[in-house]
Amino acid sequence: MSKELEALKRIEKLVIDRHGYGKDYIEEISILEQALTPPTQEEVCEALSEYFGCKVNFELVEYEEIETSSYRPTFYYEKVKKDYHDNKYIQKKIIVIGDKNGVTVNSYLPPHLITMIAKFYQGKSEPK
Repeated sequence: MSKELEALKRIEKLVIDRHGYGKDYIEEISILEQALTPPTQEEVCEALSEYFGCKVNFELVEYEEIETSSYRPTFYYEKVKKDYHDNKYIQKKIIVIGDKNGVTVNSYLPPHLITMIAKFYQGKSEPK
């Protein structure tokens, strides 16, 4: 949970303790919570699917490095291609690869999707 979301929860508790529950107050807190809560992988997949016009998938993909291997959250879609002999095969087109240290974006994306993806990976790297 981000520092901002933790602060919002503390404010919510203080207000409720002093003033009780109010419908308007709860609606406003809900709006702020949604803005501060990182999107889920399902929400990111849905937004990317809408943008690309095809189903976008998510999986932890193993990337081997010189001394270690690690699994990184990866968003991709599958594209049917043909080889030189006209045989069909499926190629994974990686959109985004990330981990706690950084994110690689392999596609042209509008700013609102870049922000959404950044919030997703930022939520992955926050200390628990």
